Amino acid sequence: MLPITFLRIITTTLFFMLIGCSNNSPKAMERSLQEYNQGQWSISAMWATKALENKDNQDEAAYILGLCEFRMQHVTKAKGWFEQAAKSENETVRGRASAMLGIIASNDGDYVTAALAFEQATDDLEGIDKTKASSRSAAAKAGTSFASTISNGGYTLQFGAYQNLENAKHAAEKLGSDLRLAGLGSPSIVEEKSAVGKVLFMVQAGSFDSRGAASRCRNRNALPQCIVTAVQ
Repeated sequence: MLPITFLRIITTTLFFMLIGCSNNSPKAMERSLQEYNQGQWSISAMWATKALENKDNQDEAAYILGLCEFRMQHVTKAKGWFEQAAKSENETVRGRASAMLGIIASNDGDYVTAALAFEQATDDLEGIDKTKASSRSAAAKAGTSFASTISNGGYTLQFGAYQNLENAKHAAEKLGSDLRLAGLGSPSIVEEKSAVGKVLFMVQAGSFDSRGAASRCRNRNALPQCIVTAVQ
């Protein structure tokens, strides 16, 4: 994988694809993509909905709506939009939507559906996206999540240490979509005592056999700020 997030690859590629479609590309879709890349998912969804209403780039708009709903953790709504986009005649849009359906199915433990979705994505995509879809397909066929194929080692990624459990839970919830897309599954909260006996709640994700492997995963997925730490 390249040192950028899965979703940034998707949206950047899609942005240029839309720009190339016409010299008068739909302003609603341009605005939707701009807002998405700024992390303004509800506003992005509003503009994508407007593009749908205008019957402009409907498959792309459905796909962006799926991404927005997924980011807002409205998985059922996201799935509906991805299913619509997966019927697109545009191979890139169809492949990316299929990959997202595979991720959703894998997160639900439905590896049969996930394998089929990733196979479709592998057929439609190119480059790094094709490679990632193929890897996820192999994991799903083996009846495992992509996260479980990473390792079961002595290092993990830590996204914060909190004195309050509720704050740790809130932080873990916010990380959800980023970690699932990186193939790390759901974050865990580990209770530890500091050197002075104070209880801290660590938000962690991933299991790696070396510090270098953990660092590479962090860097290539451009994950939120985190550190590599040894599993206690």
